[in-house]
Parts: sequence; structure tokens; C-alpha cells
Amino acid sequence: DYVEVQQGTDPSDPDDAQDTDEDGVPDYIQERSISELVAQSIQVDWNTPEASLNLPTEVLAITGLGEMVNVGVTWDLTGYDPLMSGTTAYAGTIGTIPGIFNTGDLMAELSIEVLAKPAPTDVTLSENEFIGIPDEYFQEIGYFTVVDPTDDQHSLSLPEGMGDNELFEVIDGILFWSSQEQRAGETQFEVVLQVEDRGGNVIQKTFLITRLRTPLSQLDVVNTFTPNADGVNDTWGVPALRYYSGSRIQVFDRGGRRLFYTEDPDVKWDGTFEGEEMGVGAYYWVIEVEETGEVRRGVLNLLRQ
Repeated sequence: DYVEVQQGTDPSDPDDAQDTDEDGVPDYIQERSISELVAQSIQVDWNTPEASLNLPTEVLAITGLGEMVNVGVTWDLTGYDPLMSGTTAYAGTIGTIPGIFNTGDLMAELSIEVLAKPAPTDVTLSENEFIGIPDEYFQEIGYFTVVDPTDDQHSLSLPEGMGDNELFEVIDGILFWSSQEQRAGETQFEVVLQVEDRGGNVIQKTFLITRLRTPLSQLDVVNTFTPNADGVNDTWGVPALRYYSGSRIQVFDRGGRRLFYTEDPDVKWDGTFEGEEMGVGAYYWVIEVEETGEVRRGVLNLLRQ
């Protein structure tokens, strides 16, 4: 009323207030209304949870008279994703200030920039050696550890066509030998590991894996077998030699006649010679490994229980 009296308008007539721009809002109210809310912005690290955001509790409001005043604000962070790098704008509802109007229903604005996730710095392997065990085509070697200060969740894979990856497999972060291939004579293999984090960063690292082999002199060579077709111990052989190149396995009778010969350690003697079953008794075997120059001899007992 005081303002209208000073301006010479009728306080009892809502249509008689002074309205220079004819927008339906009296000048004296527009002057005391918020004309602008200064936008806010913050920067946060990747994977910062909403509860840890240091949000501004007030925004700066500018009135029609150019006055500046702080006003409380409540932010709506619907859709905030701490794992998504980039800048996103959010709206906020401001509080009330005595004598100040918000005739335009202005909303505060807050820009949150989620910084890009740093890539993992390294990846290690607990063991890079394993002993090749005959007839075991799936052997655990060691477990990978990704060095990443910002996250503990990563996808590990062995890209096709790189190194000797086709011989290995990664399951739950553990490296396995996963192949029936002999690769005779080979003791070292290259594994190329690829690590991808939740921020989309990808790193690769090459590991040298050594397959150890039991020396011929220490191999446990079975000295008795029973080729009686009962499904148990029916053949004799030395499959541990499958990882050596140039292996020769021979069996002789007492007279020196060679009854069995193979250069493939996965092939075993069934106790026959030229289709005839050999009798119970002692036979002699000779094993040669050309790769190492080793030769070993022993006695084999054939039983038919």
C-alpha cells in the first residue's frame, strides 16, 4: 500500500498498480523479484557416490534492483551416475526469502562434471611357471592382480590371435593351461592379457609362461601292466614324454626282438606283437629323448590276471 500511495495508484485496485512493461506484474513486485540465479558447477572424481558430493547449499540470486542475496537450494540429482564421465546439468528448488519474490518460478542450475577414470597402472601374475602333467589338459598356473587405485572391478581376456593365447584361458582372474596340444619341445609361451575397466580404459600386458618338464631320469615309469581287457592298466606307455621332441619308446623281449616302437608318447603298447598276445613275463624297454640326449632303460612286467 505504501508503494502504491507513493506512486499515486489505488491500493484497492489490483489492476491499477504501475506496470511499465505491461507483463501483468507490478513494477514494485518485479523490482523485488529474482531476475537471475547464478549457475553453480562442481568437479568430482569418477565413482564418487552421491552421498559424498560436496553440493552447494545456497545459490546467489539477483533481484530486479540488482541486489544480490544468497538463497538456500535443494538439488534434484535424478539420473546421477558416478560411473559415467562427462558433464550433466541438474535443477534445484530454491527456498524463500522474506520480501523477495520468485515470480518467474526460476530454478537453480548445477553442472556436475565427473572426471574421466584413470586407467589401471599395471597387472601382475602370481606364478608364471607350471609343470606339464600328462593327460591333464586344464592346469592352473596363477592369478592376475590388476593395480588400479580407483576401482577393483575389471574384465580380463586373452585376445584371439595374439601370442600363444589359444593355449590358455582366464577364468575369474586365474590363468589356466587349456589345451590338448603337445607343443613338444616348447617350454616358453607368450600370453597377452587385456584388461578393461568400467571407465572404458583398456591396457594390455605380455607375460612369459614357462612349462616345466620332469627330467627323463625322474619320470615315474610304470613297471607292470595287465593287458586283460578289464579296462584297468591294459596298456603301457610314458605319456609324460609328450612335451619332449624326438622321443622314441621301444619294448624288447628277452631275445632282443623289438615288439613295440613309437615316437608318439600318447601311443601305448597293448601287449601284442603282429596281432599275437605276448606271454606273461619280463620285457625290456628303452626310452630315448633326442632333444635332451637322455637314454633310459628298464624292465616291464606283463601280467594277465
